[in-house]
Amino acid sequence: MMVAAVLAGCSLVGLGVGALVDKSNSGQSKAIEASQVVAVGPGTPVDVSLRDGGQLSGKYVGLVPVPPEQYADSFARSREGNGSEHVPALGSPVTVTLQSGKQQQGELLGFDGHRLVIRESGAKQPTAVELSRVVRLSDSAGGEVGGESLRRMSLAGKIPSLSAMAVDTASGRTQVPLDLVSRIDVPKKGHAKLAGFLVGAVIDAVIVIAIASSLNNVADSPCSGRTPCTSCPFVYSFDGQRYVLDAEGFGGAIFEAARKPDWVRLTHLKAVDGVYRVRLTNEQREIQYVDEVEMLVLDRRPGVRVVPSLSGALHTFATPVAPQRAVDLGGEDVLPLLRAGRRWVSRPLGEDMEEPPGSRDGLVLEFPRPAGAASVKLAFDIQSTPWASSLLRHVLSLQGRALPAWYERMNSDPTARASFQRGLAREGLMMVRVWNGEAWQEAGWLANVGAAVAREQAMNVDIRSVPGDVLRVRLDSTPGMWTVGGAVADYTAEAALRVTTLRPVSARAESGADIRGLLRKADRRYYTMHTGRDAAELAFAVPPVPEGQERSAVLKVGGYYTILVPAEGQPQQALFDRLVSEPGAFGRYSRELLRADLRRTANRLDSSATNPTTE
Repeated sequence: MMVAAVLAGCSLVGLGVGALVDKSNSGQSKAIEASQVVAVGPGTPVDVSLRDGGQLSGKYVGLVPVPPEQYADSFARSREGNGSEHVPALGSPVTVTLQSGKQQQGELLGFDGHRLVIRESGAKQPTAVELSRVVRLSDSAGGEVGGESLRRMSLAGKIPSLSAMAVDTASGRTQVPLDLVSRIDVPKKGHAKLAGFLVGAVIDAVIVIAIASSLNNVADSPCSGRTPCTSCPFVYSFDGQRYVLDAEGFGGAIFEAARKPDWVRLTHLKAVDGVYRVRLTNEQREIQYVDEVEMLVLDRRPGVRVVPSLSGALHTFATPVAPQRAVDLGGEDVLPLLRAGRRWVSRPLGEDMEEPPGSRDGLVLEFPRPAGAASVKLAFDIQSTPWASSLLRHVLSLQGRALPAWYERMNSDPTARASFQRGLAREGLMMVRVWNGEAWQEAGWLANVGAAVAREQAMNVDIRSVPGDVLRVRLDSTPGMWTVGGAVADYTAEAALRVTTLRPVSARAESGADIRGLLRKADRRYYTMHTGRDAAELAFAVPPVPEGQERSAVLKVGGYYTILVPAEGQPQQALFDRLVSEPGAFGRYSRELLRADLRRTANRLDSSATNPTTE
């Protein structure tokens, strides 16, 4: 079937708008930072704005090194001008402390854009370190400067750069150190058609599904219409009239040794004739193994909301506080978006399809912090993108005919399993960090949530080491993997909560078989659900609601699932291992796949529009 035939209207509208933008952008320009000039091709017309107010126009030639004597003089003057925030002297022995906790030592050679450059002991080549990874830079004399200060000074042009941009102007070739450049205007490229296409895809998940189904002979996508590609069992709650999709369970548990329980809120659940009813279904290309199911009934005073954590801890939110500031990692204000009840969507590609985003994408949220607050409860409304789960299917397909052996190794080899799960968490999950005044301190991961239903997840964070009256929280992951609908903070103590655990009074498979014994506890006696043909209906007796109390329910559902990917072809083990072990490789691979497929799809659509066929 032609790709155009499965695209929803939003995607086609996006493509059409992009084509119009291409025409209207002819001759227009866009502004980039000095550090982004590495993406500008030689011969590109540029208008350069200098920090002292000067202007420079011509054709970009490339980056050239600043002469050593000139750089040493500029560096010495900058140290004197920066006062108490000065960096260690050029050529001095320094220690670079990274966010990972690792330290690198060597001779300070200088700074190049948003990187610092050192020569480690015994190394022939210099080492460049991204300032975004630096916690502090210190010297042997006891002086030090924090990573945040380095980044701020770099953005302000207060640290000289080892590189200069060469520009051919009407009066000859000119070289300008990057730290003297405030902005560069370059012509807009004609990629708006693809940009519009991607915007349509974000609005309508069907296009991402269409892309995913065509990647390198991966199995045909089970998705159709508006059903997103995802994984995990679907959990439906009976709301008094019909079953409503409420949650997905145990996401990311893709082999038996990764089996786990998950706690999901049932926001649509209503009691009917003294019974709560829940339905579990398998609607994806996978086999699902359900090990345990129980319901937690939560009674508390009115106005208190309960949100589960990754581990099943139940946190209460009596006086939630919304963020007073929210920006993405590029500095764009997204607070109006969240306040309007819309979702922030991580961008898998750069603005013009050729320029990739950073290695991580996410949000920085700022909450007011009461004086003396030692801990905070945070709740995040998150949801993975359809592209994320489709990408996982594709990565598994790299095992080729060795996929069964890989599953066996994951189940039997704890070391190999731990290595894979660390890589999967690092590249695929959303990390939460808190600013402690010097660095982003890790607070924990958010659960692997599917793309079918957004989920609110809570965590408790110790903030005794956080200074000031503002709490800064960062969410980040591989670009293109997550959406965020909002977040709240609560500094109050946990409210009184009465928890009642319910076991199913009835649990029947589609065949009518009683499966209560299989779901009673986590004992590896699984109720197995095959794609599209198996489901289970569960009923729970409703206990009385205490007078003056409000009630909600959380379903604990445990197990694992196996994604049905064809075990065919030559294994690409080296590539698979690199995607799991090398930070950022997963994101780069994702962008390569998506960019290539977007181009193919756009070309097919262009061809279809130019040479229409009739059936």
